[in-house]
Amino acid sequence: MTQVSISAVMAEPTEWLGVLPPVSRMDRPISVLGLIGCPQSHDAAAALIVNNHIVAAVEEERFQHIKHVGAYPYLAIDACLSRAGLTMKDVDYVVYGIIPDRFKNAVLDEPLQQGEVSPSAVAARSRLISGMQDTLPALEQHYSCNLKDHFHWVNHHLAHAASSFYASGLDEALILSVDGGGDRESAALYYGHDVQLSRIHSFLDYPESLGRFYDLVTRFVMGPPSYGVLVDAGKLMGLAAYGQIDKSMFSDIIQIDEDDVDRPVRFDMSWFSVHTGSYPFSEKWLARYGLPLTKGQNHEPRHLAMAASAQWILERAMVAMAKAARKRYPQVSKLCLSGGITLNVCANRRIFDEAGFDELFIAPAANDAGTALGAALLVNTLVTGNSKYDYTVYCGPDIVEEFDIEGSLRSFGGRICYQRMSFDALCDYVAERLARNEIIGWAQGKMEYGPRALGNRSLLANPASPLAKDTLNSKAKKREHFRPYAPSILAEECMAWFDIKESPHMLIEASVLPECRSRVPGIVHYDGSSRPQTVTKLDNYRYYSLIERVYNKTGVPMLLNTSLNGHGETIVNSPLDAVLLLLNSEIDAMVIGDYVVVRS
Repeated sequence: MTQVSISAVMAEPTEWLGVLPPVSRMDRPISVLGLIGCPQSHDAAAALIVNNHIVAAVEEERFQHIKHVGAYPYLAIDACLSRAGLTMKDVDYVVYGIIPDRFKNAVLDEPLQQGEVSPSAVAARSRLISGMQDTLPALEQHYSCNLKDHFHWVNHHLAHAASSFYASGLDEALILSVDGGGDRESAALYYGHDVQLSRIHSFLDYPESLGRFYDLVTRFVMGPPSYGVLVDAGKLMGLAAYGQIDKSMFSDIIQIDEDDVDRPVRFDMSWFSVHTGSYPFSEKWLARYGLPLTKGQNHEPRHLAMAASAQWILERAMVAMAKAARKRYPQVSKLCLSGGITLNVCANRRIFDEAGFDELFIAPAANDAGTALGAALLVNTLVTGNSKYDYTVYCGPDIVEEFDIEGSLRSFGGRICYQRMSFDALCDYVAERLARNEIIGWAQGKMEYGPRALGNRSLLANPASPLAKDTLNSKAKKREHFRPYAPSILAEECMAWFDIKESPHMLIEASVLPECRSRVPGIVHYDGSSRPQTVTKLDNYRYYSLIERVYNKTGVPMLLNTSLNGHGETIVNSPLDAVLLLLNSEIDAMVIGDYVVVRS
């Protein structure tokens, strides 16, 4: 095949933002506020960059206590501005991670022209689009200021791509963005080089969508979604390990051809009722697969087979697109991933193993919340010419510096007991309790941005305990029995336990070495896999120190780590949230900064 020249592509970039007016005032550094979210949407978030520094990035759900909330992210915005000591009037650029008109054209105008949209779908999509379009006047009203000259829309997949590339620290990379659908695409390829970031190919145009397909199977196998599109997808991935793969089950719905570098993945859309309202299953789908699972119904072998087969074909499709990208541009050896589908750790591992890239980076906030940061990074880079950022996943509210811990604790009166300790004594105390197989909440420093708890808002347990999973479920999480828990491991010990070298953000599957599985049953999935987080002193000193102390006591250099929340709740944000979780669950203790808290 003829190789495509990157330089030729870059000579005529296919994505542009329009003219960004220069900042006239020079009395302070340039500030860029990125946003995503409106009523009827999901995963609202905000991110702020000032003077080329990522000041803060946080999801709105952590303040509203509604998982995956769709809203104008006022509370997240306020948290970002407060940390920087700014008001909305001080912000130079406000950018939003989708273009409503392009989204409207893809999900409403074109389907209407083809006569495919039901009245209920028209109503729902119209409300969503109106919410997006009203973002600017809503912000102006809420903050009592004129933002028209400062406000810009950013292509959704471009924002996804920026969230990965500019956070990666790489000088050059291809970026594959895959999600349910944004603007007009659901899978797009980008090229990043220094400050430049351009779309170079579309693999899937909406409504063709791996995200929508995976969501459809999730709804069929798991029942109605808990919170919205794609948010239950992780459950399907966990269930897939229990099923028998049938490679023919979806082969006529999704066709994969790794030799086709333009369209390696194709859909037969006759199987989907994309535009017919909230009930997503076509008559053709129901005729083949029967009725979907209802709430309270147990999984049958057919459900397990569907989960396994859907996961298998998703992995094949993702690998096919990554391989196509590598073949099209063989001169670029590094790949970044973004978009909600790239939270699928099993697919990520297959890309890592099979796609032929020398280096892989996956955006920690790969879901739509990440587009707030991506849009901000993109515009800041275009305006300032800077493409190097001090990125860390820990960029949410700081539970120590931004809250009055002791004041919050006193407000609970005699319901709790608490003690402040030196960090050294604290580590010894917590390590001892974890070694006794207790469940400990661990709230430290700045909150993680994205869906993974990575040691600052975590529930911790001893992975060596065969009862760890059941104990966590009974005391706090109440998760489905088939969903695994993940470990955090000292980075230098990873290869002694897993078949990978590193995984700092818990975004790639690993196999637990066979000789180690019996030693850490709490984190081994049904198929022998796990989803480790490798921890270094540089990334998270306090968490590393705790794991190290546990290692000294147990001989196991890891902890079972899950998000610091109860069933159906959002991750803990404040000391108040943390204590309420302690009181409303059966976990054994909560550590907030240097304070150990227990029930009276």
